[in-house]
Amino acid sequence: DQCDEDGWETGYGDWMPTAMEKIGALPPPKRNGPAPAQVSVKTFDEDLGPKQICPPGAVLAPVIENRRLPPPDYERDVRHFVLDTSSVDLPYHLGDAIALYPENLDKHVEQALAHLGLDADKAVRVDPAADDVPPRLLEVCKSRTTARQLFKEVLDICGRPSRNFYAQLAEFASADDKEELLSISTTEKFSAMLDESTSILDVLLKFPSAKPSLAHLMTIVPLIKPRLYSIANSPDYAPGRVELTVVVNRWMTKSGNMKTGTSTQYISELQVGQRIAATMTTGTFVFPEDDRVPMVMTGLGTGIAPMRAFVQDRMYKKQQGKEVGPMVVFYGCRHEREEYFYRDEWEAFKKAGVLTNMVPAFSHDPPHYPPKMVFVNHKMEEEMDLLKEFIGKQNGYFYMCGLAVAAPGIETALKKAMVGAGYVKATEADEWVEEMKRTGRYSMESY
Repeated sequence: DQCDEDGWETGYGDWMPTAMEKIGALPPPKRNGPAPAQVSVKTFDEDLGPKQICPPGAVLAPVIENRRLPPPDYERDVRHFVLDTSSVDLPYHLGDAIALYPENLDKHVEQALAHLGLDADKAVRVDPAADDVPPRLLEVCKSRTTARQLFKEVLDICGRPSRNFYAQLAEFASADDKEELLSISTTEKFSAMLDESTSILDVLLKFPSAKPSLAHLMTIVPLIKPRLYSIANSPDYAPGRVELTVVVNRWMTKSGNMKTGTSTQYISELQVGQRIAATMTTGTFVFPEDDRVPMVMTGLGTGIAPMRAFVQDRMYKKQQGKEVGPMVVFYGCRHEREEYFYRDEWEAFKKAGVLTNMVPAFSHDPPHYPPKMVFVNHKMEEEMDLLKEFIGKQNGYFYMCGLAVAAPGIETALKKAMVGAGYVKATEADEWVEEMKRTGRYSMESY
């Protein structure tokens, strides 16, 4: 999958020839030079300031709030990011996720355009030249555009190159560069490039002899993909808006270079009034039909976002005169002062009788740290009687949202707590959790 070394293409190059041989398909014809471009490009001798492109099925939603949540002296940047949906067709349900289309930063766009020697603002017309042009490119073909717009809004020049990209780019390079690009595409050198989070733009700059035409670039460079974010508000409690909790993704490469994710960097710099292309995705969370059924939630880091929405939803129902059941939130973050987001809201929900328990786990705070880090799974094991009551005796629903690496630990903690509380036997704990999943009582959203 996308988490593997070469993303969705991992193993594809080895598998495809074998599969074609098995079904008796003819081998592809040998080609001298690069494959034909999927599109043709015609440049006009006039400048153009095109309107923002909206991908198929998406809308351009305006930003109405982009607020930093941690104190300004804190190293991590987390955003409370809000879109106005009152003026666009962007309906959603509780637990859904939103897909946002980021754009490349201007500095990277300028680098690419200058390196490739393209006329940045001359009007161009893109026409399909193949039967398999993706819908996103067909949308580009509907009106004239510019190279600048294509590099900013459409082409994923800051994305991770696949092995196949190196092989395709080699067709446009000098003999020496071609040899090295092909070597990267087939050897462990590819892993070394991954360790440095090398982008497509980095590769173009590293191999200056490889300068495909704009039409070929639109064929071999992947299109910018939307990123999914959990929605942090209930559409009933806070209508006409979509609220998100977004951490700006920064990491250190093996050699010590600091990198920042394309999407979260773009989101962090968006100003109120600007628009971002967005569409909705059906969520994976399952909710009890009876609002009196307990809900126990674990939100890790920005995984607290959907839990906030769930509590808001029951707050709304309580305000409508409905009876609502217990709600427990296990909230895991590094520091109380810097990352205990929405503290005032949690207190208000508790005061209103909607939030039964808030159990925070501040992993990097004293007195336990250093040397010990306390995580949500530790807190769950401490609260075994609470879990026995709400998950066991009252047949409550369990939710987890956070990093995928934490998911096994959360599941193990739930089993340990229920065994420790005497609700299930150790030999039956695995099957008990699997039954919860089969019946929709255990929902997980990880990334």
